[in-house]
Amino acid sequence: REWGVGLHSITEQIDTTTPVGRFNFRNLASAAELERDMIKQRSRMGMHALAKQHKWPNPYPPMGYDKDEDGKLVVNEEEADLVRRIFVMYIDRHSMPEVAFELNEEGIRTKRDKEWSAWSVKKVLSNEIYIGEYEVAGVEDYVGDYRIIEDSLFEKATEVRYRFKNEQNEMSEERKKKKTDKMVDKYLDFLDEMEKRKAKKVEGMKNIVE
Repeated sequence: REWGVGLHSITEQIDTTTPVGRFNFRNLASAAELERDMIKQRSRMGMHALAKQHKWPNPYPPMGYDKDEDGKLVVNEEEADLVRRIFVMYIDRHSMPEVAFELNEEGIRTKRDKEWSAWSVKKVLSNEIYIGEYEVAGVEDYVGDYRIIEDSLFEKATEVRYRFKNEQNEMSEERKKKKTDKMVDKYLDFLDEMEKRKAKKVEGMKNIVE
């Protein structure tokens, strides 16, 4: 309307050039928004209902599992061994990119048949489903059948991850402090130089007067 342009559709009987037409158009838009919200709500309710039965609503199960006919996770022993190996490798090397590099060098692929990256390694290391902690669609429960690794292994990897993160933060704070100190030193040097120039100028004025 700001540009003096209206919409007139013959097939949908929409005409925004008249008050009634604009009213009908707003009603259609509101109805479409309501339908979209209802679909989202039904989807969330459906996922929650599946989660209450400890089913996996996502079509792609995590590395280490397959889905049975009922939609529940079933441990894939070959992949479960790989999951355990990833945890051990990370605890030993303290580097997600290095773990990903070694897996790719051996020709091992992710669950979706892609190359490994630091991000995909992190997804494995941070997924609590491997210790039986089921957290899906608002449902939090312990499912012993889903456990792949021991708590001690998961906690050790988590400790390494957070220690590395804290070390990075500490290094960042140290760099900030050094940068701040350097700026302060430069500013003090600038003030000192200005004082010297001022004193030199005053001395020059005295010589002229004399």
